[in-house]
Amino acid sequence: MAGGARGLLVGVDGSEQSLDAVEWAAAEADTRGAPLTVCYVSSNGVPILGPLTAKPRTDRGEGRARQVVDRAVAAAHRSAPGIEVAAVAGHGAPARELIRLAADAELVVVGHRGLGGFAELLLGSVSAHVAAHAPAPVVIVRPATKPDGPVLVGLDGAAGRHPALEYGFDYAARHGCGVQVLHAFRDPIGTAATMAYRLPDADYGHARQAAAGHLADVVRPWRVKYPNVDVELVALGRPAAHALVDASLGSCLLVVGRRGPGGLAGLMLGSVSQAVLRQAHCPVAVVS
Repeated sequence: MAGGARGLLVGVDGSEQSLDAVEWAAAEADTRGAPLTVCYVSSNGVPILGPLTAKPRTDRGEGRARQVVDRAVAAAHRSAPGIEVAAVAGHGAPARELIRLAADAELVVVGHRGLGGFAELLLGSVSAHVAAHAPAPVVIVRPATKPDGPVLVGLDGAAGRHPALEYGFDYAARHGCGVQVLHAFRDPIGTAATMAYRLPDADYGHARQAAAGHLADVVRPWRVKYPNVDVELVALGRPAAHALVDASLGSCLLVVGRRGPGGLAGLMLGSVSQAVLRQAHCPVAVVS
């Protein structure tokens, strides 16, 4: 996968959730052999975004920035002692600054909620804006219910590129885990539930068979490229958001496309993305 000069970029705000994101990002940087940049963005106190290298002034905001960043850097080194860690801090809009810095990053990592610039991350505009517009994949970290589970990849029915598969298989190969690819197809029986009649069960069977064939065709090149990665294909006739959230209970990472094709159509714009980002039981990677 292509890398950026900055390596991995992780947003911090002093909360425990952002430290979880730092630890996840450091471990991921270690598997990639990439550097990690810790970024703190405050709404006041630090005049410009830049490296924290000089002796801190008496400015209260800069002192706070250094405290937060130093704690995050220490957490990164504890998680992955051998990686290179840099730090930047400043003031402004957290989403805007992370997106700007992501121009030369290979991955952006944030916690699922926090304090200060990242308050209510998954419930407000910051996460949605970063995940929708960052020029790099974005991982929103929350504790995984089953950290030793497979990578879960959400796949839609569209033809074309499937960046979620590329990301999921690459991650699984580096971390020594399997991949579960889930396609939630439209259930003709469920669609007809409000009608005066019920469609024959055979129609559901045909829809499942078509979905399973689509999955097999799309995933086949990735099986060949990553022969040592165990793969499970799952086709379900139920709403995509519910299926993905439920399946994430057994996953170490959930990967979805930013928008179709190549992931869940309309992601970051509708109910599927909101449900996944708010309710997933593991970290969520949003890729394009």
